[in-house]
Amino acid sequence: MAVNSNNYKVAIVKETTRGAQVKDLTTGGGVFFADKLIWNNEPITVDLEKKNNSLYENEDRTLIVGEHVTGTLSGALTDMHEILLQAHFDDSASPYLYAAAMPTAFTYNVYQLYLDAAGACTSYDVLLGCNINPLSITGKPNDILQYSATIDATSYLQNVANTGGAVLTLAAGIPVTGTPFLFGDVTAITIQNTNEILSFNLELSKTLVDNDMRFQNSKTKTNDDYIGVGGTMSYDVKWKAQNDKAYMYNQTAQYVSLYFINAEKTWEVVLNGVVTQADRPDADRGLFVGTYAMKLAINSFGDVPVTITVASV
Repeated sequence: MAVNSNNYKVAIVKETTRGAQVKDLTTGGGVFFADKLIWNNEPITVDLEKKNNSLYENEDRTLIVGEHVTGTLSGALTDMHEILLQAHFDDSASPYLYAAAMPTAFTYNVYQLYLDAAGACTSYDVLLGCNINPLSITGKPNDILQYSATIDATSYLQNVANTGGAVLTLAAGIPVTGTPFLFGDVTAITIQNTNEILSFNLELSKTLVDNDMRFQNSKTKTNDDYIGVGGTMSYDVKWKAQNDKAYMYNQTAQYVSLYFINAEKTWEVVLNGVVTQADRPDADRGLFVGTYAMKLAINSFGDVPVTITVASV
């Protein structure tokens, strides 16, 4: 039976055992979103060294040796998306920052819950053993902050009927909560010591070991070790010549902070990074705009590349 792409919700819940399904989404700490989830299973294949004895390609020339499940979750950023910070930073509590040593990677179930006309879940897909990396947050004038989270999963279950032994524990109506963060409520301190920004794009990322090490002797990935953490930050401001010269490709790490504020929470995002881009694009109409990009890095004082502190208002 076909499923309606306009009639599903997304749920995220932390796993207790890597790659194991968590069916209790109510008391098990599940968070529900009305966001967009795109995912796909990509088989890993190899070509066999064999003679076909024909000019035709044989169907058994390619052999499936594993599976790689990936996806993207995106939507308007709300205070309830704090679970994505927990997933990306492998940390259960604020302030969120990358561990100095290799932590135990957190893994999650990510559900796509298909609903009937009354809003009840009739069937679902679930991605198992999910990591969130990278995690991007963007903002622009007169808009809501947006996020995009890349999902890397171990395996999946698809089109599972929500009955019998596969039934999920769900609250009636599957309520979606959370208050969006508006760009108009964002406050900032930039390297030019100005509070006014035109837009920003923050990407938090971890550099993972290659797939040979992630899969090992398995058809599905068995570890999520990473060998580097950081990301990038870029933003646009009104260009002022007297403020900008000193920051063009300065090898000393600079400081930027952003505050995402709504009626429920404040996210304080403190960033340190080396400027890798400092451009003044030609103005089409209006003022010149300065575009700055930073590679997040530890500074000479030992301040870490990123710290995100979540506090109640």
